[in-house]
Amino acid sequence: MKKIILWVGTGIVVTGVAFFIPSQTGSIWPSVIASSIAVFVYLIVLMVVMLPKITSGTKRKMMGWTLSLLIIGSAVSAAISYVSTQRQADTLSEIRYTIDSKVAELYVKKPMLKTLRAYHSEDRVDDSAIGSLFVQKYDSLITKDSLFAHEGIKDNKMLTIYLAKANQDSIVLITESSYIDGKNADYQNFSGARGQYQTKGILTTNGVHYERTN
Repeated sequence: MKKIILWVGTGIVVTGVAFFIPSQTGSIWPSVIASSIAVFVYLIVLMVVMLPKITSGTKRKMMGWTLSLLIIGSAVSAAISYVSTQRQADTLSEIRYTIDSKVAELYVKKPMLKTLRAYHSEDRVDDSAIGSLFVQKYDSLITKDSLFAHEGIKDNKMLTIYLAKANQDSIVLITESSYIDGKNADYQNFSGARGQYQTKGILTTNGVHYERTN
């Protein structure tokens, strides 16, 4: 009886430790996977150690079948948990991509379109070139590091807009995400990073052109 209690207690402790250690990651799935693997290994050890000690053939078979089913169940549980984790990660990445790509497009196009409308307005009294007009309108958002610090993304630590080019005839804004991977892992980003998501918006008197560059 003491041995049974010891084995049960050991199983509970091993499973509990395996579950709670990965919980520091902030996601429950690593904990579920770790505990499933711990149970799987524990049951195999239990079967190897306990079965030879059972003298009755019938009891040995029953115990063997029971432990085998538990082992198979643990393996299936771990596999399902792993697949669920991968799906969750893929879903979160897709959601993040959708949000960041739409935000990037919005806050690049919005100031450019406003400048374009102001440039072609019949009421315009300023004869500045379109590039100069953009810089005048958004001078307070342009930093010394060529950042375009738009209010709409000030709380987004993973999305950055750069004023890559500013001359009389055109403006180029480049958006870069530190979270989303680009299409080409070897692509050299504007910031010096490599392989990150990047877009480019170009403002001229003819309009606004926006595209994904990586």
